[in-house]
Amino acid sequence: MNLTKMITAGLIGANLFLSATALADETVKKTRKKSPAATTPDGKPDGTPVGTPVGTAPADSETTATATAEDSTSTGGKKKKKKVAFKKLRAGGIGLLATGMKDAPSPGVFGFGGAFGYSLSRSLEVEASLLSFGYILDYADYDTTVEISDMALGGDGIYRIPLSSSMSLRGRGGLGMHMMAAKVSGTLANSGEIKAESKNILAVNIGGGLELNFGSFYVAGDIRKPVLLGKLETVKGISIIACGEAGMRF
Repeated sequence: MNLTKMITAGLIGANLFLSATALADETVKKTRKKSPAATTPDGKPDGTPVGTPVGTAPADSETTATATAEDSTSTGGKKKKKKVAFKKLRAGGIGLLATGMKDAPSPGVFGFGGAFGYSLSRSLEVEASLLSFGYILDYADYDTTVEISDMALGGDGIYRIPLSSSMSLRGRGGLGMHMMAAKVSGTLANSGEIKAESKNILAVNIGGGLELNFGSFYVAGDIRKPVLLGKLETVKGISIIACGEAGMRF
């Protein structure tokens, strides 16, 4: 009898142990299925205002996102610079100082001129120019004066090398026709000892300088060396012509 009671009690205890173990396993499985989330003392997810349903974003999150999007639109990346329209035509006035003429009364002879250019590209341009200068030799001992003039019609190619958005170096080369004349008046002219002469002389133009642009306006400075392929008796040659130019592009 005692043996029967002991067996019965043992079976009941084993059954209770197995039930408790199964319940504990089930509880652990359910707990693992739920991911832990940080909560506030009010039982809400961390960062969520009190009274806001779980899973709802803060009231100001949309505003923040919108502001960020606007900022990225306005400041994200560099703004593209508006391209300035390319102006092909150029016209300007020239002031010049020519040196190297024989018996000139001063080291340099002043003159004037003009230029008209047409751009084939942003770097290459063709130019037509007209330069004029002259001077007078006064031979007081002989009561004679000699008036010397030079009008040069040139056609040059100009190549630009940009140094900045408004400054560029430019080199030039081409041909020029110098219409040179020496007009004699006074005693020696009347006696025939000095003769008036004129001649058209072809020349090779080489030179270069600097150009500055201010919107539609520009200024430039050039040194030009005309290599004369002929000469007058009175005028042996021209060393250099220093030119200052100002004008506009259109």
